[in-house]
Amino acid sequence: MSLSWAWSQGAWYVVDYAKTGRSTCKEFRCKKAIAEGELRIGIEAPEDDHRGSQLGWYHPPCLWKTFSFQKNANKKIESTEDIKNFHHLRNEDRELIESLLEGKTVESPKGAPSSSLRKKIITKVEGNTMTLTGPTFQFKEDLKKLGAKFNGELKAWIITKKDNDTFEHVEKFLAGDDDESVVKRPAKRQRT
Repeated sequence: MSLSWAWSQGAWYVVDYAKTGRSTCKEFRCKKAIAEGELRIGIEAPEDDHRGSQLGWYHPPCLWKTFSFQKNANKKIESTEDIKNFHHLRNEDRELIESLLEGKTVESPKGAPSSSLRKKIITKVEGNTMTLTGPTFQFKEDLKKLGAKFNGELKAWIITKKDNDTFEHVEKFLAGDDDESVVKRPAKRQRT
């Protein structure tokens, strides 16, 4: 959905610290949770627009990525005066935003995508093949380690099990098990 209606209604950027850990970054490649107390920046529109006043939160480095999108790019922030509540920030967070304004590259937040996002991946098992669709972009490296190959025509990841193998390791990963051993493909079983 385009945000052009929001800008025409007088939308603005607002910055603050997350009050809970429930909000997630709206940048399509990130989608990670914004932890309680973490710096976040949002696009806010007038409350009388019948869509609610808050349109979404971003990690600051993730928001800066959206300025260069070819379609539906967010309105670029030109100065700290474009950001409501900037003067309420801690010094190190002001410096971070000022660095972004100067065009310096700042690392996006570390951490794995949330296990709740893993649970939204849709699986379909037919014979010895598992097809995975849905929000898989953040997990592409993990899916490769699980033996998945991306099928561009289907826009899905495909895992083919071999002989006596099961999809148990994939199911554990999708259930949110963060154990590193789950992402490693299990050793091949010996035929007896």
